[in-house]
Amino acid sequence: MRNDSQPPGIDSTTESDRHPFTNATRKQRTYFPRKIWQTSKTGPGGLDDGDRDAIRSWTKLNQKWRYESMTQYSAESYVRERFADRPEILEIFTDLQDPILRADMIRYLILLGDGGLYTDLDTKSLKPIEDWVPPEYQEDTNVVVGIEYDRLTDFRWNDWTLDLQFSTWALLAKPHHPLLEYTVQKVIRGLKTLALKQERTISGVKASREEVLDTTGPALFTRSVFEVLSQSTGTNFTWTNVTNLKEPRLVDDILILPITAFGCGQWHSNAGNPEEETAMVQHLFKGSWKVDHPVDEKPEEEEHKDKEHKEEEANESLEEVSLEVHAEQSSTAHQKQFSEADSERQPQDLQEDKNKDVGKELGDRRKGALTVDRSYNLDGEGGQEVQDDQSAQLNPHESQALHRMKQLSHKGHERDE
Repeated sequence: MRNDSQPPGIDSTTESDRHPFTNATRKQRTYFPRKIWQTSKTGPGGLDDGDRDAIRSWTKLNQKWRYESMTQYSAESYVRERFADRPEILEIFTDLQDPILRADMIRYLILLGDGGLYTDLDTKSLKPIEDWVPPEYQEDTNVVVGIEYDRLTDFRWNDWTLDLQFSTWALLAKPHHPLLEYTVQKVIRGLKTLALKQERTISGVKASREEVLDTTGPALFTRSVFEVLSQSTGTNFTWTNVTNLKEPRLVDDILILPITAFGCGQWHSNAGNPEEETAMVQHLFKGSWKVDHPVDEKPEEEEHKDKEHKEEEANESLEEVSLEVHAEQSSTAHQKQFSEADSERQPQDLQEDKNKDVGKELGDRRKGALTVDRSYNLDGEGGQEVQDDQSAQLNPHESQALHRMKQLSHKGHERDE
């Protein structure tokens, strides 16, 4: 759905479509293109009432901004036209078949090629885009990002792979920004690595939920932001520099907004409500892509290998249990046999056996032999008495478990440090 007659991918923007956020004197690239970009599988015809209401929130509050809607087909046309001179980008995107990986990649390509605002279909505009950047930062801001998740001083939840994550459901940028170029290159490297790992072509790549987040999604984008800012500031810029952010912060030319700006309504990270003054975008979390990318989804080959490995482990465990049961039964039968034999013997015979055992022990001591119990073992070469540790009292499986626990504990200390 376009508000003009231009075909997708052709930039018809004139100087009147571009503007600074104030009436200050215009400088080179002090404007954000007045374009709102969204993508969907089938276009407006396949949207439900909730999606249409969300779209209306953007067009109503931002009436001077041109609304651009892309389908999976027009997205490919856009890439072919806009990046005709970038064969690697063109090849990777056209080969890529996974819908969510394509949806992630196209948002970065749109902002790299044209700029403007990209926002997911399941978002609502709460404040005009022109009010997002404080007046004191308007001349120097070229990218606007918002925080999606912040662990603060708490432990990290299992759903998150990072301590702080920027959202990708709303991104505002001027065209050709280095952050977008860097992110696109990082996506390309990630997709190639994933294909190599799975021994597939790009078109055959299958990604789990975590692989989506780390290869094309917000985890990858967050790392890109930190890496670019580390390079531009000459510091090790990490999540600790922006955790518990209360006010917008401009770092180089990237404006970072606090959690409530794009992440309002969430139960975590001290996010505020959508009604608060600082709330700008509300994400509705329809999350349809997660259905096709379960947490534990793996390529068929990996699933088959895992299944075989688990079956082998199960068989080995059954064999071990069987051997242990057999040994225990044999031992019990043996003890019963001797017990029955002893019960038939006279007390005098038993006392004679005890005397023989004591005499043998004394004889061994006179010969200098070493009596070995569970607290000692023999050195293989010199036959010397060696004090053993607690593991000498464990069977091989228990020893392995203890060793594994020590390893995990050591790794836990390393993470804490």
